Formats: sequence, structure tokens, C-alpha cells
Amino acid sequence: NQVVSTWDSVVFQFCLKKQKKGSNVDPCGILSVEAPVVLLGSSVTASCSVKDLGNCSFFEDDEAQIVWKLDGETVPRSLYSNFTGPVSNLTITNFNKTMASLSCYLFQTSSQQWQLLGVTKIKAGYPPSKPRDLQCITSLPEPRSMTCKWDPGQETFLPTSFRLQRVAAQQEIHNCIPKDNQPSCQIGMRELKLPTLTDIWVTATNDLGTNVSDKWSVTPLYMVKVEPPEIIDVLPNRVQPDCVSIIWKRSFSFLDMECELQYESENSPERKVLKAKDKNEIKTELCDLLWNSEYFFRIRCKTDKNDYWSDWSTQRSGTTLQRAPTGKVKVWWLAGVVNSEIKSDVQLLWKALPKSGRNGRILGYRVFYTRSTGSVISKVPLCNTSMLRCNFSVPLKVKTIYMKAYNSMGESPVSAITLFSVSIQMCPPPLSVQASPSYNHSLLIEWHGPKSPVTGYVIAWCMESERVGCNMSWQVVSPENTRMLLQGIFEPAKMYKISAYSLYSETVGLSVSTEAYIEQRAPSSAPKLKVKEIGKSYAELTWDPIPIDERNGFIRIYTLFYIDEKKEIKNITVDGSKTSCTVKGLGTARVYRMYIMASTDGGAINGTVLSLTTRRFGKGFELLIVPLCLFLTLLSGALLMCYQREKLRNHLWPSVPDPANSTLNKW
Repeated sequence: NQVVSTWDSVVFQFCLKKQKKGSNVDPCGILSVEAPVVLLGSSVTASCSVKDLGNCSFFEDDEAQIVWKLDGETVPRSLYSNFTGPVSNLTITNFNKTMASLSCYLFQTSSQQWQLLGVTKIKAGYPPSKPRDLQCITSLPEPRSMTCKWDPGQETFLPTSFRLQRVAAQQEIHNCIPKDNQPSCQIGMRELKLPTLTDIWVTATNDLGTNVSDKWSVTPLYMVKVEPPEIIDVLPNRVQPDCVSIIWKRSFSFLDMECELQYESENSPERKVLKAKDKNEIKTELCDLLWNSEYFFRIRCKTDKNDYWSDWSTQRSGTTLQRAPTGKVKVWWLAGVVNSEIKSDVQLLWKALPKSGRNGRILGYRVFYTRSTGSVISKVPLCNTSMLRCNFSVPLKVKTIYMKAYNSMGESPVSAITLFSVSIQMCPPPLSVQASPSYNHSLLIEWHGPKSPVTGYVIAWCMESERVGCNMSWQVVSPENTRMLLQGIFEPAKMYKISAYSLYSETVGLSVSTEAYIEQRAPSSAPKLKVKEIGKSYAELTWDPIPIDERNGFIRIYTLFYIDEKKEIKNITVDGSKTSCTVKGLGTARVYRMYIMASTDGGAINGTVLSLTTRRFGKGFELLIVPLCLFLTLLSGALLMCYQREKLRNHLWPSVPDPANSTLNKW
């Protein structure tokens, strides 16, 4: 019940530390409130009066006033009356604090002095809600006890106490007091009468009232939570390889129990629950499991007459035995080059057997064809490999080859592959295929089928790289489909080749291909410019294509930048499929600095700078000037011989005197 009587507060013999210098510290009044604990949001009424004591030194001063404060903040005068008289009454209509300090002072305006009259604490909150969802569990594992929990309901903002009360067979009421007012309480086993019907309820109390939960009639023995069972061993069944035997034991064998077995495989997070058939069994046979697969098991139990399961047992694992593979290998083939008049190359591709069909670790795959010699049929091996592909040559007259997968226990059923029944040139490919990046590192493949009727399509893809070969993956698609999404198998900045093949009733058709990236980035390297020819006003440049592994996307354009001696920058754009460019309009005998930029949809990269100088004379100038100089030289020599003939003759052939005609002869 709410307290309604007037309560006189204890008058504190202190004043606030933040009072101004010169204030009197001796209280000389009384502060009383109608109730120290109120409902949150309700009104609070208080009264402050001045005692007729000598220590109220300036009460007679006309300037003295009574001032109210709540948590150190002055209360508006509109909330209280008679602030100049000996008694002041305060009413706060909506008190929204869960706890506050209320004080009143005598204040002299002329001296700015404060004198404390009284101070008190006010609390606000809610009465306790009705406790609900009472549940009790009797725990037989140590410490043996019955633990009850409940929902206390709405927050009260006030100290609220709980009592868990019980009465058995109309005897006296027993109380269980929770620690730290927690909404739970533990009753020792010695205090309980396990087989007796007991009424249990919870009582909640605070300063604003009391509330009681509904009574719950329960027999503690039927609320038992037993210890978890123990799995001793998991044994494979050698007669039925898809079965295992789980050997386990449970606690408190004198109680009738119901148990659940939960198991999951190593490759599947899905858990299956199987109820034990016999309530008291300690060995469970579990069948229809995958061969050569590891499973994880755990068990929990409960008594028949309650819904409280034990904790799960410690997990144990077991592995089923192997058997021969039971699945057929999914396979298709690609015709290669006919390397002679009697043989042709064939590439065989197949899918790994699914887990359900392996029944153990697959050791390899055998490919062969049969040959008849009289009445004897023999197998001619083509390949025996653990890979998912095989290349071999086969005689053109062989129309069917066979494949088997095998493990340590035997071989799978044979898969037959028909070859060369119809000329592949007569089986057209799809009209077109497109590939575009999609969400979450995937590619959307779309194609248009040929006009000829098909039995399906094969979509094949591999990463194109100059470092490693094409490790092809593939998938068979039904004939009515013309699109598919390839997810989670592609790397960014890597080129992938996608091919679509038409499947016909008797052979595999031709293919059509495209290339795609799931994400393009800037190239890792740029081409290196090389000079092919330089002229008086032009320069012809070439470069090598960027290697596939360094492109990181489709090269859309090349941009050639050239800078002259005045540092003027010009550029030429070239299609990404080109590997040469001629720069025209250059100055004569000028030095230019040039570099190339390669661009994809994801970015660009610049190459190194090349310096070159244009020629002073045009192409063919040397071929013209040399013969001309030679001609002029010969012409000059001829003219010299004509006009200086006598001098040349005298110089080259001087006159020699004839002794016969000498005058000395006459002497």
C-alpha cells in the first residue's frame, strides 16, 4: 500500500559544498514530503517551514526568501507558494526522475547568503509486475536441486524483492529467497518431496506494492533433467556397408526415458534427428548412410513425463565401409585432328562421380574399346588415369568406347560413348554465344541455338593463360535452355574462354566461342615502342601485343603521346587490336619524346619513353645526291681535258729531243 502519512525528514547537518562564501551551515527549518516513494510520473507534494530558532539569523529580514532546489537546480516559483513567509508548500505535478534530492533554503538577497532549512531524498518507480513464465527443472547431476526461473516483468526502478514459495500436501509454506534479487532460485534436493504434488508461486514486493504469480502445480520428480548419455563406440557394419552401430549408455537406468540420436555427414552441415526405437536400448543400428563417409553422432535423453531434455552427449564419429562405385560417369568427347587415314585424335572429358556414387575413394578411370577376333572379344585399353580428361588416338572404324571408374572394392557400371557415327562437319554449332560479368564473381552465359534440332548443349570454359594450359570445365545443359549462370569459380583480371557445343543424337557438333572477364583492371605492363621508320615529317612505330596474363582486361585502345622540344603534348588514339601507328605532321630535324598508354575498361598504364629525331632531308635524298655529285665530277673532268689539252699533253707526255736532228751532229 502506498504510504500517505506525512513523513518528517531527517534534517541534515550540512550544506552543499558549492554554497557561496558566507552562507550559514546550520539548518533552521523542517522539510517534509507526503510520500518519500511515489509512482513514476505522479505528483510530489512537500512542505518547508522555518523553526523559531535563533540560528535563523536573517529570517526577520524583509529580503529573506524560501527557495526550493531539486538535484541542485532551482525549482520555478510557479510550483510553490508563500516563498516570503515561514512556511512554503511545493507541488511537482509530473515527477519523472527515479531518484532526486529535494532541498529548501533561506536566501537573503542583500548579502547573497544561503541557509539550509532541510533536505530529503525522493524515489519514484512502479509497483512490481505479476511474475510470469515460471519454470522449474530438477537436476539430478550434481549439485542435485530444483532450479526455478521466472520473468519479473516490467522494470520497477525500485528495490524489488522476490520470494519463491511452495507448499506440498497442504503443509506449511516454504520460502526460497533468491540471491541478489535475481529472478531465479535453487532449492536443495533434501528440501523437496520429489514424488509429491507441490504448488509453486512467486511473490514480488517493493515500496509501492506486492504482486503474486499464478500457482503452478508440479511433481518435482517429473521435472527431472538427467545427465547426458555417453556414446561408447561407433562401429561399421561389415554385412551392410551403409550401416553403423552406435553403442551408448545412459544415466539413471531405473527411469523410463526417451532419447534422440542426431547425426550429420562430413560434407553436409544438415543434421538429422532419429528417435531411438526402444526406450531402454543401449545399441542403435543406423542404415541408409553413404559408403566410405564419416558421420558425427550425439544423443540426448529425457524422462517420459517431462519435456526437459538432457544436454547433448559428447560427439563421436564413425566411418562407413567402402563398396564398388555405383554411379555412371558423365562423359563427353571432342574430335581432334585425323592424324592418318585410319586414326583420329580424341579428347575425352568427364565429371567426377558424386559422393553418393563413389562409395569410397576413386583410384582412377579406365577407358577402352572392344575388338573381336573370331569368337573372342578383347578389351583394348586407351588410358588409365586419375585425371578427369584423357587424350588418345583411336581407329576411325571404332564407333564406341567405354569407361569405368574404380576403387579398392571394384568398378562402376560401364559408360558407353559413341564416336564418329556422323561427320562432325554436318552438325552446326550454336549461332552465337555471349558472356557478361554478373554478381558475386559469376558469368552469365547466353547463346542462340542452331536451326537443326539438338538434344542439348555443352558449355565449356577455361582460363586462358600463356603460362598454364587450358584446364577445361564443362556442363551439360538441356535443349530448351539458352542461358546459364556460372558462379563462384572465376578470378578477377583473368581472361576466360567460353565455348558452346551443340549436342546431337549421334555426335557432338562444332563449337562457337567467346572471351570474358568477371572484372577488368589496368594492365600489368605496357608495350615497348620500337621505331620502324623515321622520315622528315613522320615516324612509324610498332609494338608487341601485351601478353594475355598481363592484360587484366580487354585492350580497348592504345593512346600514343608525343612531346616536342617546346613541350607541346599531342596524342593519337589507336584501336586495341592494332600493333603499329604512323605519327604524321612532325617537324624537320626535331627531337620528340614518345610513350604509349594501354587502356582497358578497368584502367590504364603508361609505357616507357622513347626519344627520336626526325630527318633533315626527305626519303630518297641520299639516292639522288650521290649520283648527281658523281655526274658533276665526271663532267668537270671532261671539260678540263677539252680546254687544257695542250697543257695536259705537255705535262703527261713532255717533248724529248731527237739526237739525230741535233746540231751537235754537224760538228
